[in-house]
Amino acid sequence: MTSVTQNVYGHVLSRVSTDDPDIECLSWQVDVLLDHLSMEPSMAASFSRLSTRKAHLPRGVLQKLQDRGQEILNAIVRCACSADALLVPAFESVLSLTHALTLDGMTSLVELCALTIHSPDLALDILLGCLKRQSLRLLAGTIKPALAMHFADNIVSIALDHIHEANEQQIDRAEMIMLHDLKKERDGYPLAECAFRIDSAKVPETWAHVRLTAASKPKNAPLARESLGIGHVPVFPAMPVFVEQCSWILTNYGPFVRPRALFAAMRHFADTDGQYCCVANELLASDTVACEAGAMRPKSDCRTALTTHFQLSLNESQRAAMLAALTHPLVLIWGPPDTGKTQTIVAIILGLLDRFPDERILVTAPTHNAVDNLMRRYLDVTGRTGPVALRVSTEASLLHSHTLSLLV
Repeated sequence: MTSVTQNVYGHVLSRVSTDDPDIECLSWQVDVLLDHLSMEPSMAASFSRLSTRKAHLPRGVLQKLQDRGQEILNAIVRCACSADALLVPAFESVLSLTHALTLDGMTSLVELCALTIHSPDLALDILLGCLKRQSLRLLAGTIKPALAMHFADNIVSIALDHIHEANEQQIDRAEMIMLHDLKKERDGYPLAECAFRIDSAKVPETWAHVRLTAASKPKNAPLARESLGIGHVPVFPAMPVFVEQCSWILTNYGPFVRPRALFAAMRHFADTDGQYCCVANELLASDTVACEAGAMRPKSDCRTALTTHFQLSLNESQRAAMLAALTHPLVLIWGPPDTGKTQTIVAIILGLLDRFPDERILVTAPTHNAVDNLMRRYLDVTGRTGPVALRVSTEASLLHSHTLSLLV
């Protein structure tokens, strides 16, 4: 069936470069092929080859590809598990054909990347190398350039952070599950139903990010609904014909509630043009800052703190981030996974302790795992000789090695 479909796509799309195509008929056929991508997203790569012939495409066909670029991009991302690195050139080619993206469109595309792409390197290539680089062009006329960059930076960072955390906390369920095709859709994706044993431990919660694997073919999704041992999972790749004929391994990548809420918050922030407070304007480098931020800055030079903790071996960007944090009342620092953010935060904490030895410092993070990693790194540097760190958590059993009773 796939070879037949490939032949159909190849035949229709090869006609767009002929000298005298039947434009009306061809335009209708291209529409049909685009509609079919929801059922067979792997065919999206066929459209990527048209980017090299952009100047020779009939105006009606080019307009259709530009207007429906979002659908092609979504289909390409849905194939992340099987295409892997081959995804990048196809995504980049279609992105060059895409005229514009709405705020909703870009948010949903990045959210889809967060759920389907599991390789941090591939995510960096797609999100930073392709999408973020084109964000100003794609969002032109929708919001102000500064806000567009802020919006793109943040939704990309949310996705990259989730992909990094998901790889750290993935857990395979011990028992296999069976799937049932509901013949329904949610947000344009087919729904499958999975049944859990009533006595099963650690049943995934609603909006958990799960991965279903059969015969080494992974399908990714957030758990749409879970109750009484039944879960509904949207399947992003095409629903396999053998879905009900085999057992499936379910891998839980942890909750997707926080990233989903952050995506919604950024979408709302962009919708309101960022008109919240002077803090937002300062972060966006606006000319309308009304805060008296200078009064809050330490007056002395903090560069000595950079040499005090030379054993941390900070690179140039980490040293700049540490200096900024010690000389400004509010600093936003971001970096892709594995770029030394935790090490930088530890350096900032040590610098603040040097400047304010009698003050207490509160460190928070969206997840317990992030706080634990930070505390472990802090203790690796300070050992038992530094200021005592107190870890506050609801999961006491996981923190025994860092409790005061053990450290004293």
